Amino acid sequence: TGIAGLDKALDGGLHAGLTVLGAVSSMGKTSLMLQMADTLAAAGRNVLFITIEMSRMELIAKSAVRGTRERARPLLDGKLPEEKVRGLISAYRKKTGGRVELWEPDALLTPAFLDEKVSAFCEQHENPVLFLDYLQLVAPARAGMTEKQTADAAVAMIKQLARRYDMPVIAASSLNREAYRPGSAEPGLSAFKESGSVEYSADLLLVLKYRTDADKEIKTGPRHLVLTILKNRFGATNEIGVFEMRSEGLVEVPNPSEMLLSGRPDDAPGTCVTCVMEGARPVLAEVQALLAPCAGARPMRSSNGFDYNRASMLLAVLEKRGSLKVSQCDAYLNIIGGLTLDEPAADLAAVVA
Repeated sequence: TGIAGLDKALDGGLHAGLTVLGAVSSMGKTSLMLQMADTLAAAGRNVLFITIEMSRMELIAKSAVRGTRERARPLLDGKLPEEKVRGLISAYRKKTGGRVELWEPDALLTPAFLDEKVSAFCEQHENPVLFLDYLQLVAPARAGMTEKQTADAAVAMIKQLARRYDMPVIAASSLNREAYRPGSAEPGLSAFKESGSVEYSADLLLVLKYRTDADKEIKTGPRHLVLTILKNRFGATNEIGVFEMRSEGLVEVPNPSEMLLSGRPDDAPGTCVTCVMEGARPVLAEVQALLAPCAGARPMRSSNGFDYNRASMLLAVLEKRGSLKVSQCDAYLNIIGGLTLDEPAADLAAVVA
């Protein structure tokens, strides 16, 4: 894939089977898939990238300007000198060896139409790889089908294509409505429930999310995103990769711990740094806690990135065994960096904080 952390987690990269990449809208699903496609083509694979959401020219522009100071929109609007445009397109084709076919259907893409196009491509090319952007835009096979039935039929078809031609198939998928609500829980397998049988059929299930809520509001500077493996039929899950969205695409942050702890004041009260495992990677995470006298009849309890019931249990232990009168205090627990700590080793850090 060209993404070191993901390749390591997948024992070298993508394998034959169905990979589904989920995220909310405008997160960067298409950019990440296009980046993977170009990397695979540069390595000698023949790639068919089926685009339903964006036009073929938009994808060409995104790939052509990646890693340069140019932007895709001026290229599409014809505001760049012709010589400059020819140079960008030539460099892109040279990099990929002309092995990326960007196909924009000129009619509704039904499962049968998809089968016909992919089969023709695979019979003409060796070592094929299929990208589909995106799953929920595949048209129903017949009138009267519900959205769930349509998504199920699309998943079944691309799963069958992956097995028939022994090739990697990577499809983008939307998440359910709950994932769009402010303050919603971290996307998990249940986030794909409204997309039919995605979470059951996929061999590899990836989710792309903002590292923090603050990254959602960034309009001009680099945004930090987290790529997590929710399901891996043949390996570890929860392998984490932190990325910055730059002009050259999604760039992996080599040391997530350094970024997560950047700007942390020394000897700040109510904080504790602990080492936790995200898949096979150790990550340093900061736990923040705050206790304040209760102003009302019932103490407030809040936990972000840490299981609420576990936090309540730890407060009870501090009260009963530690002789700390916390039962009449408002208690707030927060994990910095958008991480979710679910291993018991983090309990000590929470207690210390």
